[in-house]
Amino acid sequence: MTIEKTIHYERAIIREKPRVSERANLTEEPIISERAKGFEKPMGIERAMKKEKPPGEKRKMTTTTKPASLTHMVNAAVAVEKLRVASEIRQTHLAKQNNQDPETDELHRRLSDLEDYIDGRVGDLIKAHPAYPWFSQVKGIGGENIGKVLAPIDIERAKTISALWKFAGFSVEDGVAPRRIKGGGKLSYNSQLRSMCWRLAGSLKRVKGSFYDYYVKEKEKYIERFLSQGFKILATPSGRWVCTNCGASWGRQRDITPCCDNPVIEKKLRQEPPGVIWVGHLDAMAVRKMIKLFLACLWLVWREAESLPTRNPYAIEKKGHSTLISPWEMTDRAIAREKPRLEERAIEEKKPSIGERARARE
Repeated sequence: MTIEKTIHYERAIIREKPRVSERANLTEEPIISERAKGFEKPMGIERAMKKEKPPGEKRKMTTTTKPASLTHMVNAAVAVEKLRVASEIRQTHLAKQNNQDPETDELHRRLSDLEDYIDGRVGDLIKAHPAYPWFSQVKGIGGENIGKVLAPIDIERAKTISALWKFAGFSVEDGVAPRRIKGGGKLSYNSQLRSMCWRLAGSLKRVKGSFYDYYVKEKEKYIERFLSQGFKILATPSGRWVCTNCGASWGRQRDITPCCDNPVIEKKLRQEPPGVIWVGHLDAMAVRKMIKLFLACLWLVWREAESLPTRNPYAIEKKGHSTLISPWEMTDRAIAREKPRLEERAIEEKKPSIGERARARE
């Protein structure tokens, strides 16, 4: 090293500024990190707990923030749910290999807690929705599933029931339901909303309320219609190869065995063979009708609650149909009285102290 470079490094060492901790020792003042501890902001959940209203007082929100808050919380719920499911899948794969990852287990626990918190907040926000007095009386509707249906909808832009059906992916395009474009492309509907509508339909079927009765009637109508047209109604095949005469199916072509007197073996495709309709297809058609009725009822109640103009469905206005189903015909229960919170029950059931009981006896 040359003499000039040595002198340069020595000067740099002399002029070097002391570190933060060294300056703190010299000035006897707390370092930045220590000063920041006193002003450290609590986490989001802790802030929410500090700002929580008293048990008897309900949260009041302005009408301008309710839709935005609900949409934001629902988007967060969907994102957290995907992460939680991914961690569960990883746990399953590790368990098959007799392994365990503490980091994955801790992440799953924290995601589950966060998901429970978000679902609870969505349930609270739903109670302020204009259509809550109606859908709260429908069996099978919960705060989480209805919140994920309501959040993407802008009821002011959906000026007709058909517009809401199209946005939710339940319109008809070229005689069939809209599908994803092969190779990519812009969808004509909201894919998340359509998925959540099908999830909601599963809940409506399980509880067997008014919408389930409508689904059963529509399914019977479809069965009668296809039988009158000469269709064969066969069980939905589980394998890749199927006999269109008796409905037997096989996973591989080499597994095919004699199944009936007149077997007609074909490869299972997305579209049924001519003259055949699967039971699963019939069921999906009836469920689709049930979802469209629910969306139509929701549109009518929501628009009326917001004092927006309404109109009859297209089938009644243009096609001359006469059967108009009122949304309130599809309700199953009265609005449940909200149970008192744990703190309220504790106050109501609080026993008098020994001194109070002694004074009462006097």
